Amino acid sequence: VELHGIKMNEIPFIRSPYHIKNLQAYNALCKLIKDKHFDTIFCHEPVGGALGRIAGRKNNCKVIYAAHGFHFYKGAPLVNWLLYYPVEKWLARYTDALITINQEDYALAKRKMKLRNGGKVYYVPGVGIDTSHYRVDVDLRKKKRAELLLLSFLLRNS
Repeated sequence: VELHGIKMNEIPFIRSPYHIKNLQAYNALCKLIKDKHFDTIFCHEPVGGALGRIAGRKNNCKVIYAAHGFHFYKGAPLVNWLLYYPVEKWLARYTDALITINQEDYALAKRKMKLRNGGKVYYVPGVGIDTSHYRVDVDLRKKKRAELLLLSFLLRNS
């Protein structure tokens, strides 16, 4: 799919980290990186982020990972700490930049996670941009929302 000169490639990851289809997704991702000669990849979501970071390491790509909230946090079940924390700490070694969206994750990542090549941890509050600092063009906003809805529809039906 291409929109506004941006080509998008959909690789379907399954949310369960144990699903066999994720091996197919990993192989597809490695092939895409190799075929397109990507030098940097940007990962989101726990499973896609994990597979993306492993594929990035295999293909010598710089890797940026946006953590939308770690599954291990103050008050999380012990099993989350036992399962997810060691995996994230290990995957940090394949990550050049880690973006967190809350102060707790940021502080923990800064203290405990050693990123590849002296990479940095960044804090971006929330998952959006505070538009109160900008003049908003209401018509442009409506147009962009319609474009995003169309893009969402196209991606789901391609």
